[in-house]
Amino acid sequence: FNAKTDMRSRGASYPQWELSPSSTEPPPSGANVCVFPTEPQLQRLCEAMCPALRSRSAASEPRPRDPATAVQQVVSIGCGEGWLEGLLQQRLAPLHVPVVAVDLDVPGKDVEWYETQRCFCNEVRRLNVAELYDIEPAAVSSTALLFSFGRRLPWEAYLAAYPACPVVVIIGDRDRRRPAAELSTFEEHAAAAGS
Repeated sequence: FNAKTDMRSRGASYPQWELSPSSTEPPPSGANVCVFPTEPQLQRLCEAMCPALRSRSAASEPRPRDPATAVQQVVSIGCGEGWLEGLLQQRLAPLHVPVVAVDLDVPGKDVEWYETQRCFCNEVRRLNVAELYDIEPAAVSSTALLFSFGRRLPWEAYLAAYPACPVVVIIGDRDRRRPAAELSTFEEHAAAAGS
């Protein structure tokens, strides 16, 4: 039994104070938000995860996805209150690409506490610290994994559990003293996986 890969869950979702994010304004003061991209940064992120966005002009309709190669869902681990995930949901909705926001189910907090917390996306799936979000086996090869500030997240366990995910994005500061993720660990994982 390996707790890092065998304890999977879809988590719980609690009612939260729903708000809409904006790519042209910063998040409200005090929001649990680590990533708030500019409009060009958001566009580049969406294009990296969903190449179909690269080839469409602003005036055209979204192109149908090629099911063999398209990202069909984004799973964002460590979403906080879901600012980035709400922006991604707005941007990817025309392509019918759902964004699943996942964060920690804070130990000792009850439903009433969550009702006072903001949520900038459709919902936040809450997992216990020993669990990984359960991605359907048939969907793994069309899922993009997104990690914000990977040093604090179990991204290595996700890569080990879901090696067939075609897109992995780790967002963080460019500070070499505290990188977004330990690159040597990622390189070791990629070498072990043969990629």
